[in-house]
Amino acid sequence: MNSPLTANDSATARAPSGLAWVNPLEVKDWDLWLQAHSNASLFHSTAWAKVLFRSYGFQPCYLARLGPRSIEAFFPVVGVKSWLTGNRGVALPFTDECPPLGQDQAELAAAFNQVRDFGIGQKWKYLEIRGAEGFLGNAKPSVQFFRHVLDLRPAAGALWDKLDSSVRRAVRKAQQAGVKVEITNRPAAMDQFYELNCVTRKKHGLPPQPYGFFKAIQDEVMTPGNGWIAEASHQGQVVASCVFFIFGKGAIYKYGASNPAGMEVRANNLVMWEAIARLNAEGFHHLHFGRSSRDNEGLCRYKRQFGAAETLLSYYKYDYRQKDFVTDADKAFGWHNQVFSRLPMPLSRLIGRLAYRHVA
Repeated sequence: MNSPLTANDSATARAPSGLAWVNPLEVKDWDLWLQAHSNASLFHSTAWAKVLFRSYGFQPCYLARLGPRSIEAFFPVVGVKSWLTGNRGVALPFTDECPPLGQDQAELAAAFNQVRDFGIGQKWKYLEIRGAEGFLGNAKPSVQFFRHVLDLRPAAGALWDKLDSSVRRAVRKAQQAGVKVEITNRPAAMDQFYELNCVTRKKHGLPPQPYGFFKAIQDEVMTPGNGWIAEASHQGQVVASCVFFIFGKGAIYKYGASNPAGMEVRANNLVMWEAIARLNAEGFHHLHFGRSSRDNEGLCRYKRQFGAAETLLSYYKYDYRQKDFVTDADKAFGWHNQVFSRLPMPLSRLIGRLAYRHVA
């Protein structure tokens, strides 16, 4: 059986089906070719592969079929080795949605079979796919979320009219309060976001991601021009900050953070509207607001109020012990939220730095 490449291997290793294990970091023009797929996002790109490798040591090797000047099909997956949570395959870690890409459903099914069979040799507990349509047939999802996607192609005036009236009022309130929004990819803005993110994660009862993860995002995504931060300031203080990824004609709202002062002057609404207006002006076609737990009606309502369409997003988990797809629970809410909301910030940061590699 062919195995994924290591950093010392050549760029591809052929598999009998014509699919090959590919290291995207060693394939010239990978991102350029990837843009031919309308569903491709920053998560499929070399930038995200570099972030995963730098932050957690996950080796970026995907199963793909390369044409003369195109990526005709590919199945992104990395192996996560953990003494704490067990070994498994994930497509892909720390993404909201990263489906395999290709026009031929039969070929994607064959790719899944090869990845699944490879996992047997790796002693994976399970293989998780975050977003997949069609090629898995009647497989039952492990868990379902809501995705929210905003069509950015209408004129700016039409996008404004699609906002819920409460959002328009909030935007005007923030403007009247003197909130200012800057679109930037400066490293200092990422540092500001990280500090706000720690506060926001504590409020939600979650440990913050390690600083090194956001440093990798800054270096591999922001600085090369594959994303930016929308930062809102009020009375000289940064009160809300959102991280956006861009790739091809699509954008992803990946992270958001704020402090209580920002909530009071509705900075979150203004910063999101300014980001939407910027993406629209630059010709992007859609903005993906990320996944939302189906039980989190407040978050879903917030995203719908900006005019985003709500659809189901399915994850799939193949369990190697049961040799079948299995169901799972949405673990966004639980006893851990109460624990982490009470921990001192230094301890919470330490736990985040140690734990996130294991949860992937």
